Amino acid sequence: MIRVLRSTLVVAIASASTYLTGQITRTETVKVGTINRFYPGTSYLELTAHKEVTANKRQNAKYLSVHVVNDFEGKIGLTDIPLTDISIILKNLEQMVEESSKSSDDLSYNRPQNKFLASIRGSPEPSVSFFVGGVLVATDGRSESENRKTLQDFIGLLTKGKAILESQAK
Repeated sequence: MIRVLRSTLVVAIASASTYLTGQITRTETVKVGTINRFYPGTSYLELTAHKEVTANKRQNAKYLSVHVVNDFEGKIGLTDIPLTDISIILKNLEQMVEESSKSSDDLSYNRPQNKFLASIRGSPEPSVSFFVGGVLVATDGRSESENRKTLQDFIGLLTKGKAILESQAK
């Protein structure tokens, strides 16, 4: 019984020591780009690449932040997409662009674990919208081809952000 208590006490002290000392984390940030074609003209979506490294280099997080500002409602939304999820999102959004060129159907891609939804709507009131971290930005009064271009530009920013994250030293 005493031996078990001593082992438990040693583990507890070691855990507390790690918790109390904490770790310094360095974050490298690179702005990827901005899309500003959303209603009412001052709303925008911005992507930023982040790499976090702890002082002991045991943890190495790479992710893209998607930041939207809806000036009409005065709201800001933010979500982080890990590098491991970007390829899946790219594949689905590229498929959405391809499908939207063949049909005016409403299409959407929802990624709830990343608090991210993209949709494109065809006629009679075409639009493309992004719902990020609980905040919506959407186009208004643009043609289907202009909306498809906006979605393609977002795909371009994701691709660029992924390349930035993959090129950063491991």
